[in-house]
Amino acid sequence: KEVALNDSRPLLVEPTQLSREEKKMLALIPRIEAALFAQYASLPLPPIVKIFSALYTKNGEPVDNVAGYYNPDEPQTLYLKRSQLQDDWRFITVYTHERGHQITKGSEYQDVFRDFFENLGYLYTSREVFGKSPLSRTIASLREQLEEE
Repeated sequence: KEVALNDSRPLLVEPTQLSREEKKMLALIPRIEAALFAQYASLPLPPIVKIFSALYTKNGEPVDNVAGYYNPDEPQTLYLKRSQLQDDWRFITVYTHERGHQITKGSEYQDVFRDFFENLGYLYTSREVFGKSPLSRTIASLREQLEEE
């Protein structure tokens, strides 16, 4: 069932409640931003990221299967589900997906949102082919850093 997430009520996790490993994952955001910035030179400022453990409708019903969301009523904020901090690939994917909503102001089905990722893919591929892609090097470096710590 479709839920208007801008009317949702997240159960927020305070930063002090996050584990050391979860904080390390969030510490990767500047590097993810650097990778995105290498592809798009005109990004808005990095968002405020709030972590939630559960999400509820305004009527108090639980909302399942939401890994993160962007609320246009809070344009500087992204919401990510705590479970997404357990895996680097999921975290990078969900963060980038929600950042795409913030940057484009588009919904899932709007061309502007899909074009953002299509263009990101084309830029990544062309730069990878010519050995100029900082994105794959950044992702590999992030994984190495997580494995070392």
